[in-house]
Amino acid sequence: MIPAPVPVFPIVAILVAAAGVFFYASFLAGRGISRSDRGSAAWRRTFAVAIAAAVLGVATSAFLVNILASHDRNYNMVVWASLAKNYGVQSAIPDQGLKEGVPFAAIVNGKNVQCTLNLPQTVVCDGETVPANS
Repeated sequence: MIPAPVPVFPIVAILVAAAGVFFYASFLAGRGISRSDRGSAAWRRTFAVAIAAAVLGVATSAFLVNILASHDRNYNMVVWASLAKNYGVQSAIPDQGLKEGVPFAAIVNGKNVQCTLNLPQTVVCDGETVPANS
């Protein structure tokens, strides 16, 4: 069985909202800092909250960038591993991406072929369905 891609939009939406909340909390705490007496206990607590919220916002943003930068590459690695293990289909081009229904160059039984991937479990190479290994 070939894994289907994980939709990225819900993850991105949640992380963007979380980063926005953290940055807004940092902004509001910064406003609180300006209204309190410098050096007081309230000022120190508000300053700590502002710094913590800003750090959490930056960390959430970095996590989001990491997900967006590596999602497709990681998915392609998993699919190629599945194709090699279950169907004997190897990549003919290093770091080749895969999309369902789009032909790609591959090597099957030592021959260069054009294959098409149809999720969840069909691989067609040069017009013939490649059987899954048992």
